[in-house]
Amino acid sequence: MQLASVTAALRRAGPHVAVWLCLVLIVAFSPLQSVWHRADFALLGGPLHLGDGLDLDRGLSVVDLEVGANSSPLDLRSHEVALLDAINAAAGISAVSHAGNAPAGSCAASAVHIGSLGAQGSGTRTKPDAVVFDVAFLKANSQLVPQCTRPLVEELHAAQLAGIKIYGVVDIENPNAGGSITGGIQLDPDYELNHDSSIYAEFTGTGHSEFAADPDRPQTPIIYYPKVVIMPPSPGGKSGATSPCAIPIVAVGQAEDQCLPLLGGAQQDENVNVIVPLGKTEAFERARLPYLDAVRKPSALDGQIVLVGDEKIDFAPGDPRSKFEMLAWAVSQSIATLHGRPYPRVLVDATVMLALAIGGCALAVGAFATVFLVRRGKALRLPLATLSAIVVPGLALYAVEAALLAHDEIYSQLTFPVLAILITVGVSLWTAIAAIRRDLFVMSLQDRTAAVAERYDVFISYARPPENAAWVEEHVLGPLSRAKMPDGKPLRIFFDRQTIKVGFGWYTTIVESIYGSRFFLPVYSEGYFDRPFCREEMDIAFLRQVEMGTFVLPVARVVTGIPERYARTQFVDVSRYLDFMDDIIRIITGVHPPEVSVEKTHDGVLDPRDARNTDGADRGSTVP
Repeated sequence: MQLASVTAALRRAGPHVAVWLCLVLIVAFSPLQSVWHRADFALLGGPLHLGDGLDLDRGLSVVDLEVGANSSPLDLRSHEVALLDAINAAAGISAVSHAGNAPAGSCAASAVHIGSLGAQGSGTRTKPDAVVFDVAFLKANSQLVPQCTRPLVEELHAAQLAGIKIYGVVDIENPNAGGSITGGIQLDPDYELNHDSSIYAEFTGTGHSEFAADPDRPQTPIIYYPKVVIMPPSPGGKSGATSPCAIPIVAVGQAEDQCLPLLGGAQQDENVNVIVPLGKTEAFERARLPYLDAVRKPSALDGQIVLVGDEKIDFAPGDPRSKFEMLAWAVSQSIATLHGRPYPRVLVDATVMLALAIGGCALAVGAFATVFLVRRGKALRLPLATLSAIVVPGLALYAVEAALLAHDEIYSQLTFPVLAILITVGVSLWTAIAAIRRDLFVMSLQDRTAAVAERYDVFISYARPPENAAWVEEHVLGPLSRAKMPDGKPLRIFFDRQTIKVGFGWYTTIVESIYGSRFFLPVYSEGYFDRPFCREEMDIAFLRQVEMGTFVLPVARVVTGIPERYARTQFVDVSRYLDFMDDIIRIITGVHPPEVSVEKTHDGVLDPRDARNTDGADRGSTVP
């Protein structure tokens, strides 16, 4: 395909592509994007079992300490001590040294008082598989309630003796800086110094609990967390601590497989994020075990992974869910995966989303164009083309999701590709309707022009710059206006400045005038073929020439830049043939047959096969 044809096609498609691109960008970056982000999970609610169908794993027990945000550190530590005391008692560990006649107001006294509410047991020793404390044991709190440190350490030590794994959360975020996992969390290099090492020494392991919702989708049921957060070295000569793994992975004993391999020099942005689909808060509430119920009947925690925290403490900014609830869903996912009850792994990747959108749009255009061309002139052409443009990319997206689900994975960002495909179908339909209307218009013109009476002897086509228009009027229109037909009548000439009157439909007038003319005389000049109107007139004239035979009589002021399809028709080079209008007039008037012009040798010749004088000099006036 020639460059001119390609350029013309791009010009015709340009407005449609521009509209498509604008609509897609509006969808991608408009303030309403949170709507289609939420729609991602509405579309996938069935495959992911989101909503009412998603419950916490049956291997997880959630114990709410129920102290609240306004409670004192003494209340919190007392509840922790009492809960551990009840769990140890159920495991067969006798009362430890703090459980006695402790002074009033002490942590031990509070624990004994609460525990005296009556832990019930059947005499059978029971113990949980692991206990996870979603509480950071900071030195600052230990200093406020020093009487609680020893009882808590003793209870933790007793649990370890009973074979109960105890895990604790560490707070790695800088309290004096904002940030999030998604926006670049501000890590606290002194986090080790801020935690009470005497307490953490009794834990089986520790981990971070930094979770985040996507800031673009704060209301969607999904969060994610990094498996490992790489910590910078602590100041003051203290080396950096072991980079903490995520507590949901630590709690189920998979840290060695999933976290530790990431510690070999990996950077934070290279770590793998775990996507967690969230169920309804109502499902979390159904599974939540009040603190007093757990103290009274610790046997209910037998064989469970027990998550201990407070629902009313530590909410993420702008998120209605507490971090304790987020952690519960994350641990639940880890347990389910460990025991062969995996949630589908949710994949989120902007590059994949863009690739699906582009691929889907390409399939939509291909399907639409194929059906539209194959069914040319047949019934239901547009409806079937539209339907195929929706079904084909839809089936492709379905096949991608089906393949992922077969591997317990699912890609969540489907709404944008679907919207992009629908926009593509709409623009394709608009383009097709415009093409059909144009075809119908041309067909109607052809029907009308077939019956058009002969109106003009010659139609003059030229570019409108002032200099060229003046030249055409002097050297082309002038001689034609002075010429006479054999019967003495003047030539009937179509020249737009004289023929098209105000209020006339110019396109219809031009088409009908070309079809109603005996000859078409284009003046090739600088920029002639760059003008859409001139090319349109040439295309119509060449269609007419197929019916008429000799019809187009080109006159060339310039002989360079003429597209090949037009250069195949012999033209007169006016720079070499000064009397070019004489032969043109003879052809139009019929005074001499066209052969006279071809055989004539003058200052130039019309026959491209004989373009040399006897002296051998090139005198050709045409381009084959």
